[in-house]
Amino acid sequence: MITSTPFCSLIHSANFQANFPAYIAWRQLVLATVLILGTYSSFAKGDTWLPISDEELAATSCLSDPDSAAEFLYVLQLADDSQNGARKREKYYRLKFYQESAIAQSERIHIPYFASNAKLRDLQARIVKQDGSIIELNKKDIYSQVVAKDSDGRISKQSFSLPNAEVGDILEYKYKIILDPNYYSRTNFYELQEAWPIRKIDVKIRPAQVYGTRKFKWTSYKANGKNLEEGRSGFFSMQLENMPAYPDEPYQLQKRHGIAWTTFYHTNTLETGKSYWNSIAKDLFSDVSTKASTSKEIKAKAGEIVKSTRYESDLEAIYEFCRTEIINSHYAEPGELSPEDRKKLDNDFTAKKVLTMGYGTPNNINVLFCALARAAGYDARLCYNENLNLNPFLYTLENYKITLPSLMVAVKDGDEWIYCDVGEPFYKYGNLPWNVAGGVVLIADKKSANFKRTPISEPNFSKATSSGDFKLDSDGNLSGRVESTFTGHEAADILKEIYKFSDEESREFVEDVAERNWPNSTVSKIELQKDASLATPLTISYDIEIPQYAESVGSRLFVTPSVFAKNQEPEFPNETRKTEIKFNYKYTTLDNITITLPEGFELEAPSAPKSFSVPNFFEYTAGLQYNKAKHQLIYSREHVFSVRQLLPKHYKAIKGVFDNMHSQDQHSITLKSTSDTL
Repeated sequence: MITSTPFCSLIHSANFQANFPAYIAWRQLVLATVLILGTYSSFAKGDTWLPISDEELAATSCLSDPDSAAEFLYVLQLADDSQNGARKREKYYRLKFYQESAIAQSERIHIPYFASNAKLRDLQARIVKQDGSIIELNKKDIYSQVVAKDSDGRISKQSFSLPNAEVGDILEYKYKIILDPNYYSRTNFYELQEAWPIRKIDVKIRPAQVYGTRKFKWTSYKANGKNLEEGRSGFFSMQLENMPAYPDEPYQLQKRHGIAWTTFYHTNTLETGKSYWNSIAKDLFSDVSTKASTSKEIKAKAGEIVKSTRYESDLEAIYEFCRTEIINSHYAEPGELSPEDRKKLDNDFTAKKVLTMGYGTPNNINVLFCALARAAGYDARLCYNENLNLNPFLYTLENYKITLPSLMVAVKDGDEWIYCDVGEPFYKYGNLPWNVAGGVVLIADKKSANFKRTPISEPNFSKATSSGDFKLDSDGNLSGRVESTFTGHEAADILKEIYKFSDEESREFVEDVAERNWPNSTVSKIELQKDASLATPLTISYDIEIPQYAESVGSRLFVTPSVFAKNQEPEFPNETRKTEIKFNYKYTTLDNITITLPEGFELEAPSAPKSFSVPNFFEYTAGLQYNKAKHQLIYSREHVFSVRQLLPKHYKAIKGVFDNMHSQDQHSITLKSTSDTL
């Protein structure tokens, strides 16, 4: 984990960044399932397998990456939505093993699917030996399991283990997905990369018949300049060769931002390029005049708000009114909104309607903020923005609801724009959530499309400051009080997880984090102090007892002063990297630790961890002192991380600095029993 504070370790961990908060974990699994639902086929009938060439049987290494442990010789995806009530998706894999490590990593194959809207059928697999002999998968070795349930339905998976695979073997497997006739998705994404390199991949899609105002378009991303082409029998197809591997690695881009894909999507217009985006900008500008109109009620409320002297600017006063006084339907406390209130919600509400009701969706609240700002004399406009947790902005993906799915507000400030997302209540004025910071925005304009990119916060915005006052006993047990304060993205990520927690759930959350960081520890006297309006800062404090924290060897104790980082694993264990490195945000951590040492022990040849830095990238400052009068070790640590995204070619450098930090964090001090002193 990157930072030392246990809660920072959690929110900076690769797994947490990919899946936090908890409800996003299920949502992302649903999205992953949709990707599988979108990679489908009608290629095989009965037990038919595609022929394997002698060249494929004899292959001993990957054509595009000779060091790769395996290679998909062929992947085939077909989709057929042409017949209502019989929509099919199928997928066909042919994987060649070149090294034992690939067999170990592929020991069990899992195929998740959205069981509430689809059925997985006809899963078949076989191993083809180098001599051409075949081992078929026994159907009794296929296991079905419910992975998760959420408000949208049940996520299941089917799994199987490899039957006696060896280096040189080929694994083939295929399956069908039958979609519910009532299932509808605005778009389907078809991934063009897998965990191993792909020698050849075919994609064939036959879309549903166009009806009414619905039309369809298609585009591709990172696909070597290729796109779907219309062919026979209503199918659109594309073929790619030697696609690089896209394995799961720590700190990756959200998958649709990193992996190559193609998509078929629905739209209500066949306008393209500049014409399409100009129309969207003009339509949004019209919404500013209608939804965010400055009615007399809006003007009166704006005048009342700006009389406040609590804030540095009128705009901040308006922002804080919308954030704290209007109930946000996504984050409402239990009982704040009745079922009847929720039934009334509509993203098309006008600002006047939202003000009158006193509640709304995040989009509604942004519309209200825009109207109040305009009434106060600001040039405020609605804007569509990219969400870095969803799909990347792609100019050729001409459906703004897919590529610019969120709504916020841009306010003119001289020649620049101030961007505000008041629908996200965990941030005060002037700050954006990390999943929209650095993203593309389309600002409402009556003439033409005006694309901008939002700013990214600096490391001092997202700060975790922790202190620990500990006492070590002669058996190596450590106990004391911990207090951690979080601001910016550091706080928002935790608040999104715990804002609705009861006192008992909050206690369990802290205990779980402590147990992960210090196994067998005991936590008590837990306190959480947070802004009642959900904005930062957040302070978490607790007493903790950690048995056998210091290693006892004979008459000596070996103590790690960096208590918060002692049990953390190296952040980048792999020697090489295939994919881009992505951190959600820049950040700073500050640790101050005092350890009162046990009587009857003295320091033996003490030394301090070494500080180091890489300009404009990484700073690590550690200090260690001994207070002889109080018999205390005083440890300080500051870590400043100043980048957000790096290419694979920079992996060696970033691994080096994180490995060095990990090494310094494990620096230990030796205490020797004074009874051994001659």
